[in-house]
Amino acid sequence: NVLLGDVWVLGGQSNMEFELAKVENGALEIASANFPQIRVLTVPYAVGPEPQRSFPRLHEWSDWFGRHFRKGDWDECTPKIAAELSAIGYAFARRVHLASKVPIGVIDASRGGTTVETWTPLARLRALDDPLVKAKLADWERRVAEWDAAKDLAQRVQQNREWVAKQRAAGNEVPADRLQDPSDLRPGPIADPNHPGHSFAGMIGPLEGFAVKGVLWHQGYNNAFDGQPGVAFYRVVLPETMRAWRE
Repeated sequence: NVLLGDVWVLGGQSNMEFELAKVENGALEIASANFPQIRVLTVPYAVGPEPQRSFPRLHEWSDWFGRHFRKGDWDECTPKIAAELSAIGYAFARRVHLASKVPIGVIDASRGGTTVETWTPLARLRALDDPLVKAKLADWERRVAEWDAAKDLAQRVQQNREWVAKQRAAGNEVPADRLQDPSDLRPGPIADPNHPGHSFAGMIGPLEGFAVKGVLWHQGYNNAFDGQPGVAFYRVVLPETMRAWRE
């Protein structure tokens, strides 16, 4: 059951991820979403710094949506599959498929809350002669260098103990999992999905060499939180992002 057709990549953050089941008239769209010549693949979350060459097939938990999502498999577009598909990706795939009569595949490689720099190779960012980019990279390097995993663990243990004591003083039942102090050493900023280059390495890296028709991009909000400097930064970085994806 293999098809020849056009494949499009969906990139960006939560507005690209946002599934069909939650949009206006989504239930009506889902009920009629029987398109055996539309295929869907959602890339699991992953980060760098090393480029990834593959990804697992799994049901991945989302803290944002509070549920699991099927990822890592190609699926035919059915009502069940479409319900979890990017609403933007579904609307695009359906319209293009019906207009062109060509099989359409969509690969959703988006992640909520991400910035443009994480979707851009770190080497390309370092090559940009721009003060805003240089300042952003320097800030990340400082945060990585200053991270103290042992100090972070000690703070978390103290916070947990204070929380437990407060709950007991109020007469509240303490969940069993909170009675045990944290013991894991967290990697800190180096494992942040917004670390420059990390989402490109982790989620676009596995697609390297795969022929696609084009990319749909829906991102920018997290960069906008920096105000006007974020706008100027975005204008410099986005063209590099797209050039890297094309390559």
